[in-house]
Amino acid sequence: MPRARAAAAKKSRRPSSRARVARDIMTEDPMVIDVSASIADAVEVLATLEIRHLPVMRGRALAGMLSDRDVKNGDPGQHDERRVATVMNTNVISVDPDASLAEIAETLVDNRIGAVAVVDPHEDELVGIVSYVDVLREVIRTE
Repeated sequence: MPRARAAAAKKSRRPSSRARVARDIMTEDPMVIDVSASIADAVEVLATLEIRHLPVMRGRALAGMLSDRDVKNGDPGQHDERRVATVMNTNVISVDPDASLAEIAETLVDNRIGAVAVVDPHEDELVGIVSYVDVLREVIRTE
């Protein structure tokens, strides 16, 4: 898995009586892949980790988001040749770590996406990712 950061994704678990926000339900330090990686490498990461969304980095900057649908829509025979940059979504939708559960859900629905990047507004740095599954799990947990 060249250029993919092999950091273990950790779920944040902070019990609290306050309303839950992105930092509480996000996957911290998510697996990422470099824009120059092959689609085949991305497919391997997605399959191995059983995830659907992969932030794409250019150095330390968030350059895009790759979903399992992005790679499924392409020609599988060209996965070894093509680069992640050719199929990733460059219009990255992100939320602040303090975004409420309602804000996150609204962002996902309004943009018809399955995950949002969580970006620290002070450092302009990717700190996590929240998927629709994370939101649903939190709704179930609080019912």
